[in-house]
This record gives sequence, structure tokens and C-alpha cells, in this order.
Amino acid sequence: MVGSFFLGCAVWAYRDWVGDFYPAGSQPRDFLRLYGDRLTAVEGNTTFYSLPSAEMVQRWQQEMPPHFQFCPKLPRDITHAGALEPLISQALAFVEQMHPLGSRLGPIFPSFPQAMAPKSWLI
Repeated sequence: MVGSFFLGCAVWAYRDWVGDFYPAGSQPRDFLRLYGDRLTAVEGNTTFYSLPSAEMVQRWQQEMPPHFQFCPKLPRDITHAGALEPLISQALAFVEQMHPLGSRLGPIFPSFPQAMAPKSWLI
């Protein structure tokens, strides 16, 4: 969607939202769908900590409305392992793993450790 505005949070699976953001009695399996009823994007912080299965990525794609955007983080195994250049193939594999999201795939972004200076990214 060119010129569209997307609004979201870093997570969707936040149990403390039940009763306020999610209806009382909501179950974790329903959080993503309920989230998509209210917001149009999510950071996808979960991909920073572990890689989702192909089945999970497919479920995300099928469960969310066509206009929804997943904005996954590159896994920390890539962004926190030192120089980036040797890990380009792993980063490309991650992009390929997210590809089934189709039109729901938004920007993929890194989250670097604070100590990582820009000049060290490709060294």
C-alpha cells in the first residue's frame, strides 16, 4: 500500500493485555488474530530470538488480513555474532524463510548490540 500508514507494537503475545486490549478470556492461540483486528503491523520481535517454522510463517500469512504487515527482526545469531559480511548468506536465508508472508512482509530490520559501531558492520 503506497502512502499508507501502519501502526503496531513490538509483540502481539502479551498476556497482560487480556482484559484490556484483548477481550477477557482470550487465549494465546488467538492473540495474533485479535491483534490484527486492532493494528496494521507488528515488529515481529520473536524472530530475533528464534526462527519460526515454515508452518508458523504460513499460519501468520493465512491468519492476518491482506493489508497487515509483519516487520521481522533479523535473528540475533546474525546481528550479534560479529562482522556481518560473513553472515550475508544466513541473512538471505532468513529473508527467504519470511518470503511466504507475501504481501504481508514489511521491512526486515536488524537490531545491533549497542557496542557495535557502524564502521564495524562490514569488517
